[in-house]
Amino acid sequence: MSGARAARRFAAELFPEPWQAGLRDRAAQVVGTVPASRYLSLVEALERWTVSEGLDRVTSRTLVIAAERDYGSLEEKRELAARLRGDLVVVHGSRHGTPFDASEATNASLLAFLTDEPAPPEDRLVRDTPDRAQAVSGVRGMVEGRVRCALEI
Repeated sequence: MSGARAARRFAAELFPEPWQAGLRDRAAQVVGTVPASRYLSLVEALERWTVSEGLDRVTSRTLVIAAERDYGSLEEKRELAARLRGDLVVVHGSRHGTPFDASEATNASLLAFLTDEPAPPEDRLVRDTPDRAQAVSGVRGMVEGRVRCALEI
């Protein structure tokens, strides 16, 4: 399988909904720029890598944001949060790209955590709607355009 084809397949698994086409295209573009051999080496390294023996030494407050449909199980995320003595929020409907397909839930969770407020209610911990995703995409495009203009000056 070619690198570009593999990237498209990966992106399609992350962002399968028709209205997520922009996210899917961007993920395929970014992942597709990585040579397949490097990507495979990274995946193999991540499979061997672990920090589990050092989790007990973490003393800072910790927030674990888990996607309901991530590659790892929710039970693993619950165990991680427990070992870190941290907070856990589960974003319903999200996959591995939670900061991208659930930006509202991610941002609300981070803001609550950083300001010592309670976590958002369950009904706000959901994947973005098509309208929200379109609005975020428009803002992202506007910001990228302004950054490009600033770099050209």
